[in-house]
Amino acid sequence: MRHRAGWAVATAGYWALGSWTGACSAVEGQSTPSTTQDTQQEPTSATDDTLTDSTGDSAETALETTESAPSEESTLGTVGASCSVDAARACAGNNQQVRLVCSGGLWTQLDDCGAAQRCDSRKDQAGECADLATACVGLEPGAAVASCNGNHRQVCGLDLVSLSDAPACATGEGCVNGNCEPTVPGCSTKDSWMCSSDGSERIQCGDNGTEANRESCGEGLSCADGACGVPSCAGMVSSCGANEDEPCCSSSLVSGGTFRLGASDEVVASISDYRLDTYEVTVGRFRRFKAAWDEGSRPSEGDGKHAHLRGGTGLVGPAELAESGWLAAWEDFVDTGDAARLGDGDPQATWTDEEDDNENLPINYVNWYEAVAFCTWDQGFLPSEAEWEYAAAGGPEPDGERNYPWGSTEPDCAYANYDGCDDGLSIAGSRSPQGDGRFGHSDLAGSVYEWVFDFQAEGFISPCDNCGNTVESAQRVIRGGYWDLAAKDITASSRSNSNPLNRSHAVGVRCARLP
Repeated sequence: MRHRAGWAVATAGYWALGSWTGACSAVEGQSTPSTTQDTQQEPTSATDDTLTDSTGDSAETALETTESAPSEESTLGTVGASCSVDAARACAGNNQQVRLVCSGGLWTQLDDCGAAQRCDSRKDQAGECADLATACVGLEPGAAVASCNGNHRQVCGLDLVSLSDAPACATGEGCVNGNCEPTVPGCSTKDSWMCSSDGSERIQCGDNGTEANRESCGEGLSCADGACGVPSCAGMVSSCGANEDEPCCSSSLVSGGTFRLGASDEVVASISDYRLDTYEVTVGRFRRFKAAWDEGSRPSEGDGKHAHLRGGTGLVGPAELAESGWLAAWEDFVDTGDAARLGDGDPQATWTDEEDDNENLPINYVNWYEAVAFCTWDQGFLPSEAEWEYAAAGGPEPDGERNYPWGSTEPDCAYANYDGCDDGLSIAGSRSPQGDGRFGHSDLAGSVYEWVFDFQAEGFISPCDNCGNTVESAQRVIRGGYWDLAAKDITASSRSNSNPLNRSHAVGVRCARLP
């Protein structure tokens, strides 16, 4: 929670309109000047953020403020001065306890208000005893209090029995506890949450569009719709991992380095730090994307790039051709309809029309464009082929350049879902921790192939410095193998490719994120 600097009024108070030394007539709650004594007293100033009353047995108080605050009209009188309306009441001054009554044409002392009261001089309360306003106990008229009326700061009234409005806060400011604080663009509902512009924090909206609280989302997490995490897991119960109790949207840092890329060990690739989702995208996560897409959510042109590389340029390929990020034309290749996910009744399709027991299974029947759209919406991007292999192989030696994500041990069904171990897909992370990679990622071998950024080519870009194959071809690369392949086809260096429009029970997606 942010601490706020207090607002102090250098000279606070008001002109007391209708206040005159001498006689004062009160007719139906209105005050008028006397004909015998009508010299208005000059306002006096004081220090310590308030104005004190002028002194004198018969002088009422006239206060002035540098805040140009609104005025209060007072009904005041002086004992022995003339008055015109019999039984009319007034006060002997502001912030005093003496009540007056008009009797026989002269103001006469009626009584004194209690110790915790003042005579209320406001014209509609003239001469009534009123309790001190709680916020004004111990203060002077015109003193600032920690209170607002709408977007107006408040100060103690002339008699300390009420609060009065100071000028409204300026444009771009909102009143909070008597202070004018900057407003937050987009904050409209008190106690609601929104995201900071860079997505690293969530902000709770306070009074009048201001900030009430701010929370960091923490390492590897970002804010969406006012919640820390990622959009695809908003409100989702943790159900991934071997015990079905891990957040399906968790991500792990892949510490960058240089390693030998591919089975031939001939290409050296340098990879910068990035984060990679711990699990493949699940049915439940994709269901939230479908809902957002169907409601009109679309990536902006250029979104979904490796924005942390090269000052935002991202991956580069041959001839320094950079990745484009999302293109509006790709929207035509995204189909979120149920039929697109069901594979003409394929029993290995994990999608269901309604939520059921499949929510923590990896989604399949997703084409490349849908994979990009999902990861971009989910505040991530597709990893490059080199990034994906770096994570699967465990980075550089001595702990990396592994044959399988877990090491050199030949797999069995405890390490990976492959070669028909489960006759289909199983819960995301079900082979954890035995089958996890060096950086903590599950299912990098078997389960489903995962789309990566690159166009397919015969070899690799060499040397590779945060590279991606940006030269267009008919196929995009998929990595990791799937549940019905043999052990030799699920190694960290195994490669395959597919038409980016293809959907299959063998192919899913995993997102990468900013480090």
